[in-house]
Amino acid sequence: MTNNASDAMKPKRFGGENFRRWQTRAKFWLMSLGLWWVIYPVFPITEKQTMQFENANNTALGCILTILADQLYDVYMNYSSATMLWEDLEQKYAEAEAGRWLYVCEKFFDFSMDSAKSIITQAHDLQLLVGEIAHLGCALPPKFVAAAIVAKLPAEWRDFATALKHKREEISIEDLIAALDVEEKARAKDVSGFSRKR
Repeated sequence: MTNNASDAMKPKRFGGENFRRWQTRAKFWLMSLGLWWVIYPVFPITEKQTMQFENANNTALGCILTILADQLYDVYMNYSSATMLWEDLEQKYAEAEAGRWLYVCEKFFDFSMDSAKSIITQAHDLQLLVGEIAHLGCALPPKFVAAAIVAKLPAEWRDFATALKHKREEISIEDLIAALDVEEKARAKDVSGFSRKR
């Protein structure tokens, strides 16, 4: 029997991309249904628990299969163990994400801001990369992320970056974004004021 919370938590069908995100959602969904214990059961179990386990295994197996895209459903539909299905999906797709991890890290290291584009937008783009890195298993400390944003500012922002570096207190990502927003708006105002004077 499901409830509204479980229905709301049901993940979209997995088609082969963003496995870790899907896996986390699937785990919480199975937990909300009271079926997660079947994925990693603790043995030995009593005879009564064996019957409960078999019923719960079939339900969990059906649940996992229903959140697979058709082409994956066709590949995995003959499994009889929810645990085996879960582990095989993890082995296949988590390993595939290892290459993605290197690609995302490379994008982070190569990221540089362009003064011709919105600095705030680019700072948010960098934060999205940081979120993806965290999603792949390596959460970066907020202090490091703030420092990375400052380090990746374009040369035209060097004075602003230097002023931040001379501050004695740590700056949070939120405060840094707010400061960048104020600075960006002030620069835009200065440019438009200069244009009108000409």
